[in-house]
Amino acid sequence: MFGSGSRPNSADGKSEPSALSLPAAPQFLQDLHNRLPTVPLAGALANSFKDLVPAGMRDPGEDGDAQHQDRLTLAWAISDGINNKRWEERWSALQRPDKPRVLILMSETGGGHKASAQSIGEALEAIAPGQLQVSIVDVFVDHTGFPFNRFPKMYQWFSSKPTVWDAVYKTSKLTSDSILGWEEPLALAWDSDFQKCIEQENPDIIVSVHPLCQDPVARVVRRGGKWKAGRKVPFVTCITDLGEGHPFWFHVDVDKCFVPGKAVWDDGLRLGLREDQMAMKGLPIRKGFWEVDGSKENQGRL
Repeated sequence: MFGSGSRPNSADGKSEPSALSLPAAPQFLQDLHNRLPTVPLAGALANSFKDLVPAGMRDPGEDGDAQHQDRLTLAWAISDGINNKRWEERWSALQRPDKPRVLILMSETGGGHKASAQSIGEALEAIAPGQLQVSIVDVFVDHTGFPFNRFPKMYQWFSSKPTVWDAVYKTSKLTSDSILGWEEPLALAWDSDFQKCIEQENPDIIVSVHPLCQDPVARVVRRGGKWKAGRKVPFVTCITDLGEGHPFWFHVDVDKCFVPGKAVWDDGLRLGLREDQMAMKGLPIRKGFWEVDGSKENQGRL
C-alpha cells in the first residue's frame, strides 16, 4: 500500500509496472499544500484548544519536538480522559510471557506487506529456533471496525482503478502532516483498536510492515511508557516500498526504521528521522533465498 511507480496485482500481491502514465499532481493541490502550514485560522484554533488542555494531558509532540505536531489536541485530551485510567489498569495486569514475543503488524493491501512479515518471522525462527513467539497480525481486519476491516477488499478495488489510486496517493502525500492530513484523524479513530491489539499480543517488540501503522502504534507505545507500571516497548518499521517512501511510513518516535535503498533513506532524512534511527538493509526476502547466521553470538545479539 502507498507504493509508487507500480500497480499491485490484486491476485498475487506482487507489483507490476502500470500501463498508464499518470500526470503529476494538479497545480491547485500543490498550491494548497504550500499554503496549509500558514493558515492563520488553523493555527489560532490549535493554540486555543491547547490552552484548554491540562499540561499533564498534553502529548509531547505538541511542543514541536516530534515529527507530527498534534492538531486535534482537545479530541486527544477527551479520549485520554475517558480511556487512560482503564487502559493503564489493564496494562498493569498483563503477565509477562515465558518467551519473548515479537508482534509483526501488516495488512494484505498489496506491496508485499504479508510476504515481508512472513519473511521476517521465518528469519527470526531460523536465527533463534523455538526461542521466540512471533505473531503476524492483520491489525485492520482483526481489530478495527467497518469500513477499516474491509481494507484488503477496498484495496483490490482501488488497484483496479489506477487514476483513482494515483489521486489518493498524491493527495495523502501532499496533505501529510498538515491541517488536512489523514494521519491524526485515522490514529484517533483507531486508538482503542490498536491499544487492544497490543494488549492482547503483549509484545516485547513491535515490527510494522505497513505505512498506516506508524502513528497509531507510536501513540500506544508512548502512552504505555509513561504509566507507573508501564514499559517502553521497542517499535521498529520495515519499509516495503522500494522506489519512494510515502510520508506515512516515517515516524520520529520509532526506535529503528529499516529502509530498502538510498532513495527511501533520503526520504526518511527529509521527513525528520536521524541517520542513527535508520538502517539500509534492502527488502525482506523469503526463506530459500538467504542463509542465516545461527551462531550463538548472533542469537545473543538478537
